Amino acid sequence: MNFRLLDTAKPWVVLVFAITQIGASYLPQGLGWSSSIAERSLENQTPSVPISFAFSVWGVIFLGSLAFAIFGLLPQNRQNAIWHRIAWLAALLFALNTLWELYVPLRNLDWGALMIISAAAATAITIVLRVASWPEPLTGGERWCIAIPMQIFAGWLSAATFVSFPPTMVWARVTLVDPRSDLVTIAVICAATVLAANVIVVSRAWPYAVTISWAITGIIIANVVREDRPVIVAAAVVAGLVVIGVTAFAWNRARRSGHAGALSDPAYHQKPAS
Repeated sequence: MNFRLLDTAKPWVVLVFAITQIGASYLPQGLGWSSSIAERSLENQTPSVPISFAFSVWGVIFLGSLAFAIFGLLPQNRQNAIWHRIAWLAALLFALNTLWELYVPLRNLDWGALMIISAAAATAITIVLRVASWPEPLTGGERWCIAIPMQIFAGWLSAATFVSFPPTMVWARVTLVDPRSDLVTIAVICAATVLAANVIVVSRAWPYAVTISWAITGIIIANVVREDRPVIVAAAVVAGLVVIGVTAFAWNRARRSGHAGALSDPAYHQKPAS
């Protein structure tokens, strides 16, 4: 196998999938398909789905994906070690997102869609953990074009995987338990919060925490404006406080170990002068 050729092609593969995931989000509307992701979501809507404006985070995610791809194409970054360490995973993440965006309008929010978005979330979290375990300080460019975009992507997909479960139950016409019940929604919020807390503790990634908090805020507003579910609102508020508390814990632990910069201090991310 020609590994040199693969390394040469890698940045272009990443760029192609970074672009296709953007195009795929508009394709159903552009081609006049009978259904879109938004329409599928409305068909199977549950209290776990955030308010519509929360999905504007996809604009940030797409921009971050392009920044990641372009970073790898720049001549000075062709040998960037951390970018190459996660580039194939990033290409897989973008490809899975593209597949999900095409699958849902065609097939609905079924079990296949849930499997795709779960795989994408697992891939994104793996990237975040790999970046967190990188032994060298990150430069400013690596931080803004690699770490932060992937952390935001992972944060949203972490939430999206869990909040997609009740709509899938609606599609499957599950009767054992009501997918739109307070109990199911609270269980989903708790599960997402447990996952998020573990990722935050290990990665100390504040953009991940902020994105999770954004999703929780969307759920809170949805259950005040769109629904009238005070119990769900209370559970989501507690979940948001847990995320804040865990982030503060990770911050303090990082400060004690001398790695607080992994959360926010730009100085931590500057490589020492040689």
